[in-house]
Formats: sequence, C-alpha cells, structure tokens
Amino acid sequence: MLQLISLGQDEKSTSFNSSMMRIFQRGLLRQRDKEAPRLTESGFQFLLMDTNAQLWYIIREYISNSEVYLMR
Repeated sequence: MLQLISLGQDEKSTSFNSSMMRIFQRGLLRQRDKEAPRLTESGFQFLLMDTNAQLWYIIREYISNSEVYLMR
C-alpha cells in the first residue's frame, strides 16, 4: 500500500497488475486527477490489520472483482 502511495510521488513502476491496483483503489486509496494517491481512512484501517486479515481482504476483493469482470 505504501508503495502505491509513493508511486505517484516517485513515478516509478511497480510489479502490481491492474487488478491489484483496482483492489487498492476500491476505497483504500483515493486519487484525483494527476495528484499522488492518498490513503483513505479505510486504507489506514487496512494497514492496522494483522497480515492474515490483510491477505484475506485482498483475496476477497480479488475474487469479487474477477466475478464482476467475468459478468461483463
């Protein structure tokens, strides 16, 4: 998550694919126009979760996102 925030400031590429970016942008990060991404309150709560809870959150969002994508 912190890599995604610094991505906008450093303009470096990361190994995140577009699906993962959508998961994090779904309420955890906010980005307006050409500003650097900013952490939302939900994103901050995500960072406070233990690692297992973070992993399960990402898995649930990934599955949910892929189901929506397949329905199109």
